[in-house]
Amino acid sequence: MGWEFEWAGRPEPVFMANVRRLSRYRRARCERPVPVAARLLEVFREPMGLRDGAGLVGDRLQVLPVLFHLLWSGALKTDLLEG
Repeated sequence: MGWEFEWAGRPEPVFMANVRRLSRYRRARCERPVPVAARLLEVFREPMGLRDGAGLVGDRLQVLPVLFHLLWSGALKTDLLEG
């Protein structure tokens, strides 16, 4: 077929590690409970640290999976190059 490819470069290892971690939360079930997701979107209208914002919403063990899903889906944004 005449297909060719070339390497454009390698992604940063920290970036790839963060993407792999977030990919675990890609399923829609991670967005539940919906009120937690809505509250996270409200809290993160102003930039702040992920742990700080999650703590404002509730118990981090319950809130972080929802937060990670919102990051994976693009509803929230962060710098994935930070370690």
